[in-house]
Amino acid sequence: MQPFTKFFKEKIRIAPTISAKGEIGEIRNGLVSSYPQTRKDAIKTTIKQMTLGKDMSKLFPDIVKNIATNDIEQKKLVYLYVLNYADIYPELCILIVNTFVTDSRDPNPLIRSMAIKTMSMIKTQTIVDYIEEPLRRTLQDNDPYVRKSAVFCVAKLFKINKDICLKIGVIDDLISMVSNETNSNVLADLIISLLEIIRFDSTENSIVTKKIDIAKLIKDNLKKFLRFLPDCNEWTRVTLLDIISRHNAKDKPEAKMIIKATALYLSNNNATIIMNTIKIILNNLKISGQENNETLLKKIRSSVLSLLNYSPEIQYVILKNVNIIVTKYPNLLLKDYNVFLIHDIEPTYIKLEKIKILPKLIDKNDSKQTKIIINELMEYCRDFELDIALNSIKSLIEVVIKSGNTKYQKNIENYLISMLMPQDIYRDECLIGICNLIRYFRAATDSFELSEDLINFIIQDLDEPEIQLIDPLAKSNYLWLLSEYYHTFQNTTIENGFNIEEKLKGFLNNFNEEEDVTQFNLLITSIKLYFQLANKSLIHNVVNKCLTDSISVDLKDISIIYDRILKHSENLNDFRLINELVSNTKLPQINTSINQLNEELVNILIKELGSITSIYYLNPNKIREAKQNTNLEDIKHLKSENMDDGDDLLIDLDDNDNSHSNDSISNTNNNTNININNNANKANFNNDIDLLAL
Repeated sequence: MQPFTKFFKEKIRIAPTISAKGEIGEIRNGLVSSYPQTRKDAIKTTIKQMTLGKDMSKLFPDIVKNIATNDIEQKKLVYLYVLNYADIYPELCILIVNTFVTDSRDPNPLIRSMAIKTMSMIKTQTIVDYIEEPLRRTLQDNDPYVRKSAVFCVAKLFKINKDICLKIGVIDDLISMVSNETNSNVLADLIISLLEIIRFDSTENSIVTKKIDIAKLIKDNLKKFLRFLPDCNEWTRVTLLDIISRHNAKDKPEAKMIIKATALYLSNNNATIIMNTIKIILNNLKISGQENNETLLKKIRSSVLSLLNYSPEIQYVILKNVNIIVTKYPNLLLKDYNVFLIHDIEPTYIKLEKIKILPKLIDKNDSKQTKIIINELMEYCRDFELDIALNSIKSLIEVVIKSGNTKYQKNIENYLISMLMPQDIYRDECLIGICNLIRYFRAATDSFELSEDLINFIIQDLDEPEIQLIDPLAKSNYLWLLSEYYHTFQNTTIENGFNIEEKLKGFLNNFNEEEDVTQFNLLITSIKLYFQLANKSLIHNVVNKCLTDSISVDLKDISIIYDRILKHSENLNDFRLINELVSNTKLPQINTSINQLNEELVNILIKELGSITSIYYLNPNKIREAKQNTNLEDIKHLKSENMDDGDDLLIDLDDNDNSHSNDSISNTNNNTNININNNANKANFNNDIDLLAL
């Protein structure tokens, strides 16, 4: 045996290895080695160095020579390298075109798929010029995996070179494939690819937009999509359900068919599948005539509640969507309020969303439920986390307003007043809440008087309201109280009385540090108290300050009008205009105290459940418009535009009918913005008086 072993040691040559260092010269020698294993090791070392950030582009010609091989692993490595450095050596890409085309005909579907995928990702014109034949052939391939890869390649090619894509007609091939495709996975990817193509070129009147009618494709193939649902994997089912949700049923039978085919997916382990199914059913509920179908509603309710057992991250998305659902269908979860009571172990962001939902689950006919929710929110108001406490105060006020019960109003008002005294951090939110209660119940009841505790707080505890109050909306509410209940404060029996002029002077001295909304309310309060204040110069000082120091164009415009009215009235001793001003600065009744999604937006978002727009409450159409205009400011302000604050007015300069209730000062997401319509700059003056001539 020993001579035989010695013979093998002498005669068998061992393939050279590549060191771990991977020097360029050593790798280059390895790439041209006569040993296949050495060449493969050299390619692996090259890829390793490439992933570490080292420039290996010098080896491009030597790597390309190794692309023609039957070793799939080596071919993958070479394709990866070529994909990374093709832009640097576009002239050498011509050397590998033939290999790509040959590989696209390979008997192995994995190699065919890999070849067409790599070709579609290389941006050099050399490759793009030769892609038509392989791409169109693989779109008709017998293997679904190859067709699936080719479908995505069309979208990639369109992003690289739109003109070539339109010229060779592959988009038309995709459209025709939708009706002919027999594989559910490929069918779903077909629609995704078409949607991506539209997204890449979604400009109005573009060729692509005219060519691809997604709504028509879904309509023509709806039954096919529904038929394929049971045979899909999870990812494909998510896609198909999302596609089906885009369809608007044409009649009652079709809506019923859609609901029947998708309802079974309300019970599933995948949260996205459940949410997409809920979206489909809710969108077809009305047209199908099943709004009162208790069995179906019970299934939806159970599915929504089951989603709240997932991880906190998923819960957050679900709660955001639940807020939309209960706004559209307030009775759906009315009896499940206990699920939305917060627990100590929950993250803060979950608690906040639950607190926002609770007021929407109030049943006016169930006093027991209302009491439970009120007691829970009162407990949350004392939470050590400030965000939870402040949001609980807002929700508590909303619950009381929705209940319309004066007994609750008095109890909650006293409760908030008790929080006003010792805690500065709650002062602003409590004062805003109390004023909202006053505004609602004063309009809803025949007689309304301020509580003694509130009067005492305003008079005794707020010595310097312009400093002690932080939130501009709190300051605005304070000024509103002074103007509305002037006689109540002036007639107080408190020692040393209460000097409203001094309070207004404090705001005037701090004018430049105040927000626009506070400045505006200072002006309105001064005008409203024209006949009560002995010191008329204070009113003129406020008007002049608004004219000279305010940066708000709206405030300056209104101040000009007020200044002319005051001068005209005092010069002619005719106070009709001022009397009109005072009598027309009444606030309309509020129906809510918190930001609400407006009805139009809810109808849009109910079709977008589970999407990013349903989390941020943004209109998807406006986002697309803003992205097309590349104007980030348009996107930045979308959220505030889509929120309805329930006509939470602090000033109203409109006619007595309050028909323009949206011409208001609104507080959106703690950022107070002035939103004044041009008509709001005019009071209901006599028609025979020309303001501009004053």
